Amino acid sequence: MTVKAIFQELRSNGFIRKSKRCRWSPFVSNFKAGMLFRRTIFYNKKYDNLDDDTLRFALLHEEGHHRGRQYITLILIIDIAVIVSSILLVIWKANSARDMIEPIVWGLLPIYIWLLLASLKVFNKYIHEDEFEADAFAARILRDSYGIGKPSEIVDRTLKALAPKEKHDPIGYRLFRLLLGGLHPSDEERVRRIAETIDAERTRK
Repeated sequence: MTVKAIFQELRSNGFIRKSKRCRWSPFVSNFKAGMLFRRTIFYNKKYDNLDDDTLRFALLHEEGHHRGRQYITLILIIDIAVIVSSILLVIWKANSARDMIEPIVWGLLPIYIWLLLASLKVFNKYIHEDEFEADAFAARILRDSYGIGKPSEIVDRTLKALAPKEKHDPIGYRLFRLLLGGLHPSDEERVRRIAETIDAERTRK
């Protein structure tokens, strides 16, 4: 089945909200839950040939992002609020000297960038929890509604299928991961968490 067909199946079964849409986008590398467009899950057409369970997990994972608390959204909102309020304060204070507003704002730009990066670093653990919770949401549905005995195997297969075939990370991205640890936990950690929780729950039953 295609991504669209699996999406329609999940939506008709109530696992994805009826108001949701699934749209192809050339700007996403695989699957992405819209942050601003929260009624949309974006995907890349090149993954239409993946097996059904892999597509189910990928789509349900993105739905899980919309269902969960999403710490990263809260962090970005706080950062934006601080930046906007500081800019408005500068404009208000410099109202009598308008030619000073732009230099001051540009002068504050490094501080804004530091604020964003620092907040991502400080709250890195919580951002990783966003991924773990979305994984658990998808894995639990696969286990309880599709009879998958070990959802961790589907998680592992999906992460490997969605991983770039050739890793030529730009220097900027490598530096970002070195400083912040990345916005996603490692694939191994994600698989392990599902094995120790969702898989284990079925075993105990």
